[in-house]
Amino acid sequence: LHSQLSPIMPRKATESKTSSAALDSQKKNDSANGGSELRGKRAAGSAISMDAEPVNKSKKARIEKAEDAQNSVVEDKDLESLGAEEAIKLIQDIEQECRESLSKGAQAKRILELCVHNSSKVRTSSLRALCRIVSVWMQAGYLAQVSPEDKSKTAKLRSWCRKFYMSGVAAAVIRMVSFGSTQEQVCALRCAAGLCAREAECKVVSAPLTDSTLSRALEAAISCGHALSPDSIKVLSEEYCIKFLDFRKELYRCCERACSSSASPGDSDISEEQLITSANALDLLLACPPAGADDLFVEATGNEMSDKKAYGLAIFATLRRPMHTNTFKKVLSVLKDDVIPHLNQPLLLADFLTRSYDEGGVISMLALNGLFHLIHKHNLDYPEFYPKLYALLSVETLMARHRKKFFTLAEMFLRSSLLPAYLVGAFVKRAARLALVAPTPCVPLCIVFIFNLIRRHQSIHSLLHRGARTLQPGEKSSFDGLVAAAKGTDPYDDSQQDPADCNALASSLWELTLLKHHAHPDIATMVACFDTPVSRQRTALDVEEAASMTFFSLVDREATRRVKAGTDVPVAIARPDGVMSAMTAAFMSPAEKQ
Repeated sequence: LHSQLSPIMPRKATESKTSSAALDSQKKNDSANGGSELRGKRAAGSAISMDAEPVNKSKKARIEKAEDAQNSVVEDKDLESLGAEEAIKLIQDIEQECRESLSKGAQAKRILELCVHNSSKVRTSSLRALCRIVSVWMQAGYLAQVSPEDKSKTAKLRSWCRKFYMSGVAAAVIRMVSFGSTQEQVCALRCAAGLCAREAECKVVSAPLTDSTLSRALEAAISCGHALSPDSIKVLSEEYCIKFLDFRKELYRCCERACSSSASPGDSDISEEQLITSANALDLLLACPPAGADDLFVEATGNEMSDKKAYGLAIFATLRRPMHTNTFKKVLSVLKDDVIPHLNQPLLLADFLTRSYDEGGVISMLALNGLFHLIHKHNLDYPEFYPKLYALLSVETLMARHRKKFFTLAEMFLRSSLLPAYLVGAFVKRAARLALVAPTPCVPLCIVFIFNLIRRHQSIHSLLHRGARTLQPGEKSSFDGLVAAAKGTDPYDDSQQDPADCNALASSLWELTLLKHHAHPDIATMVACFDTPVSRQRTALDVEEAASMTFFSLVDREATRRVKAGTDVPVAIARPDGVMSAMTAAFMSPAEKQ
């Protein structure tokens, strides 16, 4: 044990008592004998030669120790200047020595210093080597907890090894998780998982998962200040969370702890790091749902909550935090299929969804999708659902990038035949009114939406059969004049925000008559689908095709359309008398024309 402690524990400098005793005896002999000078010199020389040998050995040991320390300092200074191959070779040699004999354990500090080398390959190699070394120490029992009253040499050795592990190796793992590259982060997470298993096996910590290096590494990964890489998420999900039940629950607890101690959505001072922490926690929770094997990563500790409950606590803690707009969109788009099935109490999401609706835009639409699922599958009572959906039907929604998603979901929300006729009629009238003022590429989407609703709901066919107002003799038949005349007598009130108050069923779809005279021929052709009876036997129109129309696609369709031979294509308002006369008239003043 002393030979193992000697290179690690500090030694006190001792002086040789034998050398001082020899010198004293020499002086006594010289004064007492008073013999001849030659005999005195021989005696003194004999005494010195016999008794000075321990002094020379002790001096030589001190010189060698000083030289070793000097060489060690020189080597430590040169660690940063080592090349990648030389550093890796040095790591391998030191690891081999440390694993073969504990007396070389102090050399592990040099590997720890290489964890900040300028080469990523050297940093990962040094961390793996340190983890393998401390794993050997754990198996030998040198990292076990030490009682403060124990002052033995074995206790000192264990205390040094434990301190080196906690403040050195574990700190290096967490530092690499927080600040390392993608490859280094993946390496550090795997090392943390391996150390956690070894800690539990060798009783290094009291709580195998909660107090482990893995728990601290997971919290560091969530709060690292930058987005987690897909590789890191994939490693945690596929290699550990899917296979081990307790690993999943510890990940959920880490997400909950990382998100519970930060800002709430109402706080005015929200940092970028807090938003990134929310995004990282959500990415991990979405990638690691409570569905997988029930094997244990470490031994069971008893009285553990179910993984669904732990998952729900982590999700609710994360959703209470402020989030980026993109994070809002991501979680709302997968909430119905990937989150709600794994919750014990999905109705607790109602507050989050109503708060998300206030964000506006596509977030409001996605929030209504989650609310509709809770209403349809979990009996949520939310009477403001359809008024909020009605308010989202606007020109801005028609021109937005997510318009295809919005109208697809709107058709799904209005699919039930149990909906009252006044409600569906209000959506049909609002879409018809929007078709008059929307840009040309948006009009086909309104027509498709109206057709599909009328096809499914027979109770609103009165909007088609009730005749529109005809023009009086002498009235202009222009587009604006017909709109003004029709709106003057239309009982539908488009300023009302509640579908029950807009009086849509008392009106008619006179807007379709206007659209038959639209400037674009394709739109006029589409409106002709209402000339024949609209019933369920007819095929529903495709929302995706209508939503993909743009100004460029309309122009390309017209430019590539083949014109039959002999067809006159209008190129001017009036037919000119000739080419030169038309050009001359264009540059003539009114007086010259007279």
